[in-house]
Amino acid sequence: MCLRLGFSLLGLAGCCAPSDMGGGNGQKSKMARERNLEKQRAAAKGSQLETNKKAMNIQCKVCMQTFMCTTSEVKCKEHAEAKHPKSDLSACFPHLKK
Repeated sequence: MCLRLGFSLLGLAGCCAPSDMGGGNGQKSKMARERNLEKQRAAAKGSQLETNKKAMNIQCKVCMQTFMCTTSEVKCKEHAEAKHPKSDLSACFPHLKK
């Protein structure tokens, strides 16, 4: 009977190796390292906010408000009419002179 028990224990020990099972502290540490590495890589690329600040290159000359470089002439005209009704469009945005 002891021999049978010995064989079955040996058989069980071989089928469930600790390396096959995930979820221990080692696995958690590995996943945390991978997540932190991804965060560091994303931070190295630069912030989206910094990129947006660099793209703000249209500026109203009256109130100094900045606009994205993709802002259309219509939006500039709306700004000039709403914020500076006494000034003309070319005073606010000299690049839109015709």
